[in-house]
Amino acid sequence: MSRISNPASPMVLPISILVGVLAPGIAPSMLQAKDEPPTEARETGIEAASIGPYRVRHYEIRPKKLWKGLLEVLLQGGFPPEEVDEKKRIVKTSFVDFESKDYPGHVVELPDRRAIATGILQVARIRAGKVSFHAQVSKSPEGAELRIRARILGQGHDRVRAIPVLVDRRSTGVIESELIRRLESRLGIVSVDEAP
Repeated sequence: MSRISNPASPMVLPISILVGVLAPGIAPSMLQAKDEPPTEARETGIEAASIGPYRVRHYEIRPKKLWKGLLEVLLQGGFPPEEVDEKKRIVKTSFVDFESKDYPGHVVELPDRRAIATGILQVARIRAGKVSFHAQVSKSPEGAELRIRARILGQGHDRVRAIPVLVDRRSTGVIESELIRRLESRLGIVSVDEAP
């Protein structure tokens, strides 16, 4: 039996042992990289539980006009596009600071209980954070379809390193709904999904 010569030196354990202790519900096979990413979460590099669903709306408008209006509303709202694919009509904005008091309701869902295993403490409701939008406009039988969602980074605290960090949080849809409201107001349109 070997003895540790320096008790102050850190102990190194294989990742599979650490995962088994810190997150017993995660199988070691889940840690292995896959050849083809099966989910959008793998493509974006964030936890699947942190990705909110797209908010989808249909309008009786030409896709080109909806696309132009969307870009204008994003710029006017202070969300500069970071990536734009004009051909596919996809836009992703840069992260921008926001305060939750500017929105009518909670902007993020409560932290997922699996977040406890990460060693990052998260507050239940965030007061401020960063938000980025991912949106796509496409042709639909009604005219045009808008798919939009927000990626939100909120405050957290890394217990191991004892430092504040930004953590992906799942959107409640409040931020997306506010942007959709501005877009509809600017273009004078109503979603056929919500029409009486």
